[in-house]
Amino acid sequence: MMNANSKRAAAASFITLVLLGTSACSSPINPGPAPSDSKPAATAPTPAAPAASASSAPSGQPKVIKVYTGAAPNETTKESRKKTIEAFEAKNPGYKIQWLEGDNQVEGGKLSTMLNSGVEVPDVINISTGPGRIQALASANLIMPLDQLYEQNKWKDKLNPGAVDFMKYNADKIYEVPNTVDAIQVYYNKEIFNRLGLQVPKTSDEFGDVLKKIKASGMTPIALGARNGYAIGWLFGNILQAVAGRAKTADILNDKAPWNDPDAVKAASLFGDWVKAGYIDKEAATIDDPGAKARFLDAKHAMIFIGAWFHVEIVDKKMQDIVGMFPLPSFKPGETPYPTGGLGNSWVVPSQVKDVSLAAKWLDFVLSKEYAAVTASNPAADSIIPSKAASEAKPVSKLLEQSIQSISGGSGYNPSVFMGAEAKDAYYQNLTGIIGGLVAPQKAMDNIEAADAKERKAAK
Repeated sequence: MMNANSKRAAAASFITLVLLGTSACSSPINPGPAPSDSKPAATAPTPAAPAASASSAPSGQPKVIKVYTGAAPNETTKESRKKTIEAFEAKNPGYKIQWLEGDNQVEGGKLSTMLNSGVEVPDVINISTGPGRIQALASANLIMPLDQLYEQNKWKDKLNPGAVDFMKYNADKIYEVPNTVDAIQVYYNKEIFNRLGLQVPKTSDEFGDVLKKIKASGMTPIALGARNGYAIGWLFGNILQAVAGRAKTADILNDKAPWNDPDAVKAASLFGDWVKAGYIDKEAATIDDPGAKARFLDAKHAMIFIGAWFHVEIVDKKMQDIVGMFPLPSFKPGETPYPTGGLGNSWVVPSQVKDVSLAAKWLDFVLSKEYAAVTASNPAADSIIPSKAASEAKPVSKLLEQSIQSISGGSGYNPSVFMGAEAKDAYYQNLTGIIGGLVAPQKAMDNIEAADAKERKAAK
């Protein structure tokens, strides 16, 4: 997906963050998602009681695998993790899981501090993924390449081709086992649509009519919380793909076209037009993503651009039969619309792990039918698992089933996942500036291209 310069630029920016983390671990963490840019980070580790490592476990005692993730955001997730542990231990007699929770965000600094310290290093870690994050950890020698494990365990054969394609930005080595993929699209309130006599739009003109009719009813159509940055990226990524097309979006992310390409400027102008028309509140610049989600769930807006991680909150509100989803229709005649996405989160193995077989045992389970069955049986499931086993497991969640179906023919790209740190900051800041009228669309895209070009130059 990404060429060598793109990879080096992403790595260069994120390596700085990783290495600075050893001395700046008290820096505040943006609690927003990463690649998927979707899940909040925990603020402190909360490990279970220490357990013996495999190498020191007394004869006859189970081998312990330390699995490290972000903190569970709610009781539903806690219950799902409990069932996952039970499924693993039932499938693998002689092994026990020690589940550790803490800050698993690469940019935060605490994760890199832990890995650099070598103290209580877990066997596997779940992180929000993306080219910059993986390259940063790999270049700092904090995670190990998994090519040999992939070959020994035939893991590529167990993954859907799309997930393998998303890993191709690193053509030399593989450092991750994908755990989820994203499907970012328009989520809508069916009751509001029915009340206003609206149908799911199939064309850009129909989508424009939907916006006008919702606005005419006295409601701002689209909920957006831009203060955190990432949510505005989800929305604009959809607009960019709808206007410029999936191929052009890929070209921009692969440095084959600039961010101020006429199609990208056209997308930014459309975004600005939506704000001017009142389809998006100007106050969105001061609202965070949780606030925007709450407004959507309270039926104060008819639509929101988001992904499957929203499902738990929808189910908690008992709105699973009220909320639907659809990809933003393409503005290019004849082009098929797709949700945007990329890898959401992945499993990595710390370089200091002594017994790699423990990590391999867990990673092989992640690609198994038993792991997929836990998600499939969860009515509030919020993860699209990229294994072939998961594709064969029918989820009880209608929302998850719709999400999976929406990317069955392919998906587009969430730009935030593929950008380096400096370019991504410029991306969020300038898009937010368009909302407030502080920067014109052309200038905004010029600024993003300048930041991206700076990273490309630094990588040479």
